[in-house]
Amino acid sequence: MHKIFETTGIIRPIRDSNGAVIEKQPYLDFKVHVEAHYLVKLYPYQSLVLTAYGHGLTIPVGLGQVHTELVLDNGLTFRGRCHVTVQQNEIDTVQMFDVQEKKIELDASGNSIQGELNPEIDSAVCAIVNSRPLGHGSCSVGWSHSGFPFHQAGKGSKRAISTLTFRLVYEHVELCFCGTSQYWKKMIDNQQIEHDLIVGIRRQDRATLNWNELNSATYFLEHFLGSLNHSSSSIFHVKAYRKNHLVYRGYKIHPVITSSRDTFSWLPAHADSRKKHCETIQLLFNSFIKRWKENYKSRGTFHIALQMLRNPQKGIAGEPSNIGYLRDTYSSCAILQSMISNNTGQGGREARIKSCLKYLGLRDKLPIHAHFDPMQIVDLCPHLWWGETNNRVQVNNIGNLSTPLKNIQNWMLHIDNPDDAKLLLEIPNEIQNYFLEVSTWLADLMFLKVLGYNGEYNNRLSMETCFVPWAKPKEKIAKK
Repeated sequence: MHKIFETTGIIRPIRDSNGAVIEKQPYLDFKVHVEAHYLVKLYPYQSLVLTAYGHGLTIPVGLGQVHTELVLDNGLTFRGRCHVTVQQNEIDTVQMFDVQEKKIELDASGNSIQGELNPEIDSAVCAIVNSRPLGHGSCSVGWSHSGFPFHQAGKGSKRAISTLTFRLVYEHVELCFCGTSQYWKKMIDNQQIEHDLIVGIRRQDRATLNWNELNSATYFLEHFLGSLNHSSSSIFHVKAYRKNHLVYRGYKIHPVITSSRDTFSWLPAHADSRKKHCETIQLLFNSFIKRWKENYKSRGTFHIALQMLRNPQKGIAGEPSNIGYLRDTYSSCAILQSMISNNTGQGGREARIKSCLKYLGLRDKLPIHAHFDPMQIVDLCPHLWWGETNNRVQVNNIGNLSTPLKNIQNWMLHIDNPDDAKLLLEIPNEIQNYFLEVSTWLADLMFLKVLGYNGEYNNRLSMETCFVPWAKPKEKIAKK
């Protein structure tokens, strides 16, 4: 854990267990000594570990049902519930949970920065999680010291551990990525959360960095990273500087962070060409920002589609997904297609799936999988090609993709029907996983189609890097 500050203050009850307001009374104010530590955990767990020490704290705190207010001498105030953790030598130790406040903002001395009186800054450094798809170490424009994205170092520098670094540009703002350090690692529960990169942010002309520029850059970076492997990648801590002096520290109390959802990402590594990899990421980043800004005009549909791909039913990296996740990938595909095509395939689920495949330049047939022969499905689960009304195999449809996806969707929708539940349960796990991978592959492709991307991507079915299906021959030649 990382220690944020240590100070003194007053703790008092403000609401009883029924929610009724407790009037302020001098005898209900208790002096405490407070330590604040920080450890990022998976959402929805609180990252702030707030511990208070004092005498007689069981009176205002009760059994954790009373809402309390903690007013600190450094200018911070927290509201939440507390529970006694230790009682020893007549000193009570309590921890506050369910903290209502969203973030902590401090100056270099550990005092609260009130309101919007943020200091003038020229650079900032923050940590990111679930960043593995970026290919840390495989794209580089130089070397830096671990934990210091702006400090250039020669390859093999002996002053500190050197790390490969790369840069992205957002409008006039430069984002410099490099390997993390112990300072950042101490803030993260690394048994559940993947973290290996930090990012430095500054203007390209080295002028003063506007706070709106900083917030906008981190906002887009968070959502872009989350789209790479269907995770939530909230930036939880920011350190800001003015003329190389620390002037600001910000901490999110409830950062929205999920475990890595996928060991696989559609983002190609291009390990043989660092320059090409960095250019690909910059191109995708620019396209993502453009589409996200248009998202406001379409009532947030782009954001909704990406959120559905982060559904907890996706599971965690290395573990099979729940069959229910297919419903989310299907819906995400439909939303993304509606953003760029007037033909949404109205007329039923199967028609919409066929329309999606046609729009992506794919044939309506079971796609090849690197570790599974899809033709086994025809023998093991012929009922996947049943018609909607007669429960008989539609001979002309055997081997296509749209009919099985449509039937699985229908059976999940009517899971409360014993007959539909039985049909769904009769599908072996291996075949369920195959269709989950196929539907995720389609969602990846539709996402890239929305971005207007015509380059190479990682195909999660063939486990190969290839061009998107709609890329024209001239584009393929130009890329090579």
